[in-house]
Amino acid sequence: MERKLALWVGVPFLGVAWSLIAVVAFAPGLINGRLLMLLLLALSVTGILILVIRIAVRERANTALPDTLYPIAGILVAIGIGFHEEVGAFARGVFDYVMPGNAASDGMHFARADDGQFHVKLMVEGSEVDFVADPSAPFNVLMPDVPRQIGINPSSLIYNQRHSLAHGGADYAADVVLPKVRLGTTVIENLPVTVFASDRTRNVLGKPFFDGRRAWYIDGDTLTIVR
Repeated sequence: MERKLALWVGVPFLGVAWSLIAVVAFAPGLINGRLLMLLLLALSVTGILILVIRIAVRERANTALPDTLYPIAGILVAIGIGFHEEVGAFARGVFDYVMPGNAASDGMHFARADDGQFHVKLMVEGSEVDFVADPSAPFNVLMPDVPRQIGINPSSLIYNQRHSLAHGGADYAADVVLPKVRLGTTVIENLPVTVFASDRTRNVLGKPFFDGRRAWYIDGDTLTIVR
């Protein structure tokens, strides 16, 4: 009976969980990684609650847990392995929310601009570069004319990375690592950026930047970055 329950409950749960993971793996721009992590956690908690209620109702709390827990455990393992960065960022965010004094001590605050975006200025090789904060963007982006401004010879860039664009089509880009940039008084080393071959309308600080910060959060019209 328990093995039948494992098939009827566990297999669909595991199927949905890995389907969500596949969506992120093959279409990373379609769903935010943090949202996916929360969906997987909700899926796992729901499955566990169903099993606990069933055990309690049938007065079998003292028996071994049914086989259905194994696929649910598999979902939790998938979350831990595939989304360790999101789990860490989420945990740090919860900690900083519970202990706000820690975040306030070294946090930087950015007000929403007239264009509705949060603008973050970084010092790169002595030049101030204005970025738009977009934590859901899969990579940091530099406009094609910026490398020359920060001392990078444009002819040295190799545009061998093909990226699908959100509005359709594709574009080629070059991957660059900025060895040292400054956010206020904080030095950020080895910041990865992507330079597209065609014109971009703005520089973007995306997920790689925000994953490297201790914490960040948006409260109304204020973005706070904990360095």
